[in-house]
Amino acid sequence: MPALQKYWGIFLFGEFLAEFIVVLQFAKIIASVEVFVMGSQVREIDEWGVNSKFNRRDIPS
Repeated sequence: MPALQKYWGIFLFGEFLAEFIVVLQFAKIIASVEVFVMGSQVREIDEWGVNSKFNRRDIPS
């Protein structure tokens, strides 16, 4: 069994690394979704520089 104990630390480190990579990928997905949502909100801002969804009646015609 001593051989197994020698590699146990390497195994645990590998597990931790894999977990970290999965969390990183998940964070990247969340960030890209956030950027996509923010981008669609920015697209609604018109030439007056105001968000057209909320301030349509405030814009002089």
